[in-house]
Amino acid sequence: AAMYSVKYRQENAHDESIWSVAWAKPDRTDFLVTGSLDDRVKVWRWSVDHCELLHTLEGHHLGVISVDTSRDGTLAASLDGRTDSNLGPTERKQARFIDAGSVDAWTVSFSPDGKLLATGSNVARVNLFEVSSGNKVTTLTQRASSA
Repeated sequence: AAMYSVKYRQENAHDESIWSVAWAKPDRTDFLVTGSLDDRVKVWRWSVDHCELLHTLEGHHLGVISVDTSRDGTLAASLDGRTDSNLGPTERKQARFIDAGSVDAWTVSFSPDGKLLATGSNVARVNLFEVSSGNKVTTLTQRASSA
């Protein structure tokens, strides 16, 4: 027996594969944020039996590989294959780009208080950015142990 079933299917949600999805719930409205290899982030309003496309955020390069939303659901962050991070409100089309650095970043995540944005890379680095300014706060690296 199946442990889950498809509640809703949105055909042709993007032109290419979707690599990342995040939920947001500002003002008691459910939103889905999707990131795709078509270089687009889409914000959808979800209700019981359908999704409505609210807007599309463009400007990424080499595919959107990670998305996240702030805990209050008012901001969405996305990361592309060129390590640009896009920070935009879930309810409007405005967006701001943050240069995630020269490392290969593969994931993006908001801090619980929504003040910081973290990007994780395949070279064992985490960059932390201030959401309000977009400035890099610090880089976390693993130090080699001395033998």
